[in-house]
Amino acid sequence: MVGGSKAIDHLSFMFSSSQDLPIRIEEINHQLKEIMIQTKGLGLSEHVMPQQEVLFKNRLARQSWRESTSLLCEPFFYGRETKALGGLLRTKVEESEWEEMLNDDALCMRESRVLQVLELSYHDLPSYLKRCFAYCSIFPYNHLFKEEDVILLWMAEGFLPENVENKQMEDIGHEYFHDLVLRSFFEPSSKGSEYYKMHNLQSDLARKVAGDLCLIVNEVDEMPLRIGDLTKLQTLQTFIVGANAPIIRQLKYLKQLKGKLAITGLENVVSSDDAGNAMLHEKTGLDELEMAWEWGTFTNGIDDNNKIDVLEQLKPNKSTKVLTLRNYKGVTFPSWLGDPSFTKMVVIKLVGCERCESLPPLGKLPFLKELVVQEMRGLKIIDHHFYGGVVCSNPFPTLRTLKFKSMPSLESWLQSSGNIKGFSCLQELSIKDCPSLSQSLPSYLPMLQVLEIQHCKQLIALFPCVPILQKLIVEDCSSLIMVDQLPMTLQQMVISSCCKLQFVEFKEPYSYDGEKILLEALEVVNCQSLLTLLRLEKTKENISSYELSLFQEGLCPSIISNLTKLTISDCFHLISFPKDLVLPSLRNLLISVCQNLEGLPNQIQAFTSLKDLILTIAQKSIVFQKAVYP
Repeated sequence: MVGGSKAIDHLSFMFSSSQDLPIRIEEINHQLKEIMIQTKGLGLSEHVMPQQEVLFKNRLARQSWRESTSLLCEPFFYGRETKALGGLLRTKVEESEWEEMLNDDALCMRESRVLQVLELSYHDLPSYLKRCFAYCSIFPYNHLFKEEDVILLWMAEGFLPENVENKQMEDIGHEYFHDLVLRSFFEPSSKGSEYYKMHNLQSDLARKVAGDLCLIVNEVDEMPLRIGDLTKLQTLQTFIVGANAPIIRQLKYLKQLKGKLAITGLENVVSSDDAGNAMLHEKTGLDELEMAWEWGTFTNGIDDNNKIDVLEQLKPNKSTKVLTLRNYKGVTFPSWLGDPSFTKMVVIKLVGCERCESLPPLGKLPFLKELVVQEMRGLKIIDHHFYGGVVCSNPFPTLRTLKFKSMPSLESWLQSSGNIKGFSCLQELSIKDCPSLSQSLPSYLPMLQVLEIQHCKQLIALFPCVPILQKLIVEDCSSLIMVDQLPMTLQQMVISSCCKLQFVEFKEPYSYDGEKILLEALEVVNCQSLLTLLRLEKTKENISSYELSLFQEGLCPSIISNLTKLTISDCFHLISFPKDLVLPSLRNLLISVCQNLEGLPNQIQAFTSLKDLILTIAQKSIVFQKAVYP
């Protein structure tokens, strides 16, 4: 394997100017063969070698030789100078250009040859690419950047022309960027396909050519002051409001923005006039809008009314589909949030709005499909205002997904008033990390398929009626006593760390006329008080206080033939299984830390699909029947 230094020794000889071109070509051909022999394992393609036998009899031969040589130069991992040289030679087509390169003194020098080769590549760039590359000297060493962010900076500096062959500036910037990638000035990062970086040597070169005008920054944390001049700009992923807060006014000139926009640093905006002059309500092309304040408990000298006024003036256009408010520090939400005239709004995320004490009237939004409320620490009650008040007869008519997370002060969720039910289309409900929530969930959720309740330590038995539920996860709800009204449609159930839970029951009795239980996976872990598991409703008076009653005696195997995984762990009252229990489709059975369990199911030999049987830490002696394994 040859390193970059050895390869340069070859190339230095190849490009020496002491011989005529035909003689040098023969010598170069010999050197290429030597390089190929010494670089086996570096991924070089041997099929290029026969092309070197042709000595420039026509232009096609010259191009084949040029392409082959540049390809040979490029793959040397340990020789960045060779890679850059290969990228440079690839751009040369005419024989005269190659002679000029061959006679360049920089290639014959030994000292600092790496940077000299890179500088040679830079001087060969068109002037418009030189400008763009030199500007990237603002990036620190090993800085990762995205193509769209660099293009935006170029646009703000006026490096990209407008209306060239009917191309948008973004398209021209894309061409510039990938031309620099092709020439090895930028290279993909291992972090991900969307990230790029400059090698340290390329960074040194950028700073050298940028000279005294170069400003090195640790990060790009403010928008260019001339951003508003880009009146035809269509794509801007992030608008950063730094210490120069009035720059937010520049947004009013960017009338053609489309797609997604995130505005960060809004804690710096102290004037509602500045916010209003952003003219967000005129941005008809924006589908997604995120407004973000810095996380923390700062006040920045702004009173509560001012914070509300700023957000009030940042009203988005009514064509907005996705809205995120992140770390907003006001105590109330703006009046436009929940306005039913926002008919395109389908997703709302309220994250880190810690001081808000009530939710906006989002029930009035006619086409809202997803709502996420997270880290809203000041919220204590979800009340009627959330539904839209008495004037809203059908709150949340299209909502599919509702998620509440990390709200430590939330105590109760009040029902909608009167006969108004709401949530008629809700399919997924997730409530996590609400340790004070103790009262009520919506009483009737006719379309709910997924219900997750985790780390709600005060929640008691008040479960909703969910007639088509398919997946239930209940974890770390230490006050929960009962999970009932479970439908026969349930396919997956996980119940974990519910120390007071006693009853887990179906709403309806098992049917013996061919109706099946659809349950496929059942996991019950650390439920020390559990007495019934998936039995009939209202059988508690017939249950022994000492033994867990699992399923039901006389259960026909065909009724529960979908069950493939059963896990029971840390259940003190599990003593035995039903005598005639047969689970014909069960593949995985795990029984762990059930101190009082006396034996496996009597009919386990009929568990014909069983592949994994795991028993751990049973204090009593387990009785194994003969022919226990199928």
